[in-house]
Amino acid sequence: MVKRVVVLGCGAWGTATVKLVADNVMSSKEFHEEVYWYVRDEDYNGRSLTTWINQEHINPKYLPTLDIPSNVSASSNIQKVVEEADIILVSYPSCYILWLVENVKKFIKDGAHFVSFCKGLILCPEENRIKLVSDVIREQTGKSCVVVIGATTAVEVAKQHFTEATIGSKNLTYAHEVKRLLQPATVVKVLNSRYFLVELDDPRGNESTKLKRSDNSNTVQFNAYAGMLEIVPVNESQLKGVLLSPPPGWPKSRCFTWIHYLTYLSAHNDYIRSFSST
Repeated sequence: MVKRVVVLGCGAWGTATVKLVADNVMSSKEFHEEVYWYVRDEDYNGRSLTTWINQEHINPKYLPTLDIPSNVSASSNIQKVVEEADIILVSYPSCYILWLVENVKKFIKDGAHFVSFCKGLILCPEENRIKLVSDVIREQTGKSCVVVIGATTAVEVAKQHFTEATIGSKNLTYAHEVKRLLQPATVVKVLNSRYFLVELDDPRGNESTKLKRSDNSNTVQFNAYAGMLEIVPVNESQLKGVLLSPPPGWPKSRCFTWIHYLTYLSAHNDYIRSFSST
């Protein structure tokens, strides 16, 4: 049975993602040729974005230079978009993920899973924690979540420039499936089973400032220096994720990224601490 792919998010990255996926599924026997796209209900020059996309095949507000394939069907009805989906691609600002998950989780069918293209971290004030986007999706929906991220931009992907992205997943079957879904010759992908490395990794760091997490005998070291972050796995064991306390007084409505967090760390060295999982 072919799998239905949907995309949530109508910004520049969401538009580039839906273009990439729609082009690929048209020649695939594995994925349904029609791609549903959740586009929030907003207007541009007196017409809804969904009308622009479905009739003119462009997203004039967020990526007007890109032609959207005709096999894309945009809708502002989130239930209609996700209820038959097998693979749900998420390209949303991290500050809206809690809202998004709350509004889709009751419509997701058994066997579906997520793919996150989201950057940044999630501020969870009720738990006084900062979480990975993929962890929030997993916890709130009970579904697997593959992570795709890299040193690339929406324009590069949309225009099929040579670029790179990394796929991170605990489930290698899903990871390879996503690789096939996003497989144009212009993109290189690297499989990485340590999903949290994908979302927070940067190749630079310094031993002078550290934040460590212990999970039984497994330890992940966070090195924060000059706005850069490196995560060094001590062994190959899988960890369930990372929970960090948010800075006191951080506005609930403001997006929180690892850049913000590291800026906070650099100004408050006493905030860097070690903790163990329970």
